[in-house]
Amino acid sequence: MALPADQQRGRCFSSPGTPTRDYTDGDWVPFTHHRYKILAHFWEQLGTTIKSSTPQNYGRCDRVTPNRILYEWQPHRCRLDQFSVQGVCEVLRGKSLLMVGDSTVFQLWLSFALLLGAQLGKNVKKASTVSEITASACGDATRLAFVRNDLVLYTSNVGDLMSAKRCDGFLSMQVTIPECMLIASLLLG
Repeated sequence: MALPADQQRGRCFSSPGTPTRDYTDGDWVPFTHHRYKILAHFWEQLGTTIKSSTPQNYGRCDRVTPNRILYEWQPHRCRLDQFSVQGVCEVLRGKSLLMVGDSTVFQLWLSFALLLGAQLGKNVKKASTVSEITASACGDATRLAFVRNDLVLYTSNVGDLMSAKRCDGFLSMQVTIPECMLIASLLLG
C-alpha cells in the first residue's frame, strides 16, 4: 500500500552535504498544540516590574485570546521536523547557550527556554526590562543565558564607543571585563 503524497515528502533539511529542499512554497496551517502560555504572574516570578498593562508584557495574547488559533508553516515539497525537546537536549547536553541582544532576542531566548521546560532564574535587577537572566534546562544538564545589549558592539576604541553613545542614549557602557570573560566562557565552553 502506497503512502499518501504528504507522507512521501522528504525532510527539508537533511544531513550536511545533502541539498536543501524548497521549503518556501507552502501554507500556514492551524496548530492546536499550545506548548506554553505566559500568564500575568510570570513576570513577577522573574523579578521584573513588568505588569499586565505594560508594553513589555509578551503574554498579553495568552490572556486576551487564550483559545486563539496558532499556525505553523507546512511546506508543499518537503516536511519540517517537529520540535523535539529530547532531540534538542541531546545536542545541548553539558553545554551552555548564550544569546545577546535586544528585546527581540530576549523573546527568542524566552520561547526557547519555555519550550525546553527550563527553570528560569531571576532577572539581575528589578526593572521593566530583562537585562541578564539564566535558566537551567534538560534536567539541569544545559545552561541558558541571556544578556541584554541593544547595540552589540565589541571594541576597545573609545571613539567607537562614544559614537555609539551619541546614537543611542540608553546604551550602557558599563560592560566589565568579568562580564566579557563570562560571555567568552559561555560561548567557548
